[in-house]
Amino acid sequence: MALDLLRQVLGTEQEPEWLRNLRHQHGVGADAVDALDRFYELKTTYGPELDTVTLTAKECERAASGAEFFLVVVSGLAADSDPVLRLVPDPLRQLGVCPSGNVILTGIKQSGSLIVEFGAGEEL
Repeated sequence: MALDLLRQVLGTEQEPEWLRNLRHQHGVGADAVDALDRFYELKTTYGPELDTVTLTAKECERAASGAEFFLVVVSGLAADSDPVLRLVPDPLRQLGVCPSGNVILTGIKQSGSLIVEFGAGEEL
């Protein structure tokens, strides 16, 4: 569902091949790539919006690789909620980084990001 919402935000819902799903390809470091070679990492929750997410080492490498990389945080995916998608460009530069075994990005809610709220009557 989160990938479908991203397609809708990018205006590519009629061209599903424009945004390729990479979630089944191990070690890529992103969940999707578009026709312009921009990478998207999706972090989702059924509940309220997250302010902290964890990137794996591969996701962090992809984000730091020089390729355009976007963090996509989707919340409110429960059946009785209205989903919200937050698109954060270049998250390693915009967000706080707390090193651990993985990389934890903080400050999502304060980042310069695109927020799209979907109402109950909108088709997903």
